Amino acid sequence: MSAVPASGGKRLRRSCAQLPERVLAVLAAGKGTCPGQREVAERLCMSPRTLKRQLRRQGLRFRDLRERVLRQRAEQLLGGTRLPVDQVALQVGYSSGANFSRAFNRWQGQAPGRFRQRLGAVGESPIPVGTAP
Repeated sequence: MSAVPASGGKRLRRSCAQLPERVLAVLAAGKGTCPGQREVAERLCMSPRTLKRQLRRQGLRFRDLRERVLRQRAEQLLGGTRLPVDQVALQVGYSSGANFSRAFNRWQGQAPGRFRQRLGAVGESPIPVGTAP
């Protein structure tokens, strides 16, 4: 027999189901670079190991969620500003433009400059603010 009341078990399952959204919210709330797994776990009042385990149960990885937020930030900066790619890289949290360009190419299949060109006029946001890709 379980010591957890039926309603408590439902609450636990519901909170686990909402975990990816909570992680994304913490990641997106950072003004500078995205926080790491340890900091996100602390903000969610759990250990990094528990965070990892609960995400894995849902077929997710922290790294993938973090990259989603980084990609969204990069797309918004490239599409909505005239910042040079090196400055976008720094604002997204990369130490160099080269590292950022490799990551962006992996995400989009094209270089950041090419993405900006294909987007057309600077000032158009590629992703509506507040939506996840």
